[in-house]
Amino acid sequence: MKNIYYCLIVSILFISGTTFAGTIKGKVTNGTKGFKIPANTVVELACFIDNNQDENFKMKTTADKTGFFIFNNIVNDSNVVYQPSVLYKAVSYTGKQAVLSNKNTSIVSNIIIFEPTKSDSLISTTLQHFLIIPTAGF
Repeated sequence: MKNIYYCLIVSILFISGTTFAGTIKGKVTNGTKGFKIPANTVVELACFIDNNQDENFKMKTTADKTGFFIFNNIVNDSNVVYQPSVLYKAVSYTGKQAVLSNKNTSIVSNIIIFEPTKSDSLISTTLQHFLIIPTAGF
């Protein structure tokens, strides 16, 4: 009888561990040419339910020296959206949003950071748009 209970408990733990746990991983890179990511870059994971951030959900990890990060044991729920982010030199950079499910238990969400500058000589655009909004009298 003890063997049956033992097998039942092990089976439940095994099934719940493989069915309800997912991973969100990615890499932090510096998009400014010639710069690397800083050491000990902290990546935070935010959780959104019905487009509202769950303020009680707090997960952080540190990217390794190559920028790789991973969040393990994330609950698979197609109603929950996760988003990793990095705060670098007072600017928040985010990766793509991730929705985990039983069919999609691992998501890659990379984050690109940039070096801030006070010089507009380093800023370039590939496309410009002008918006004209007609109003009475103009």
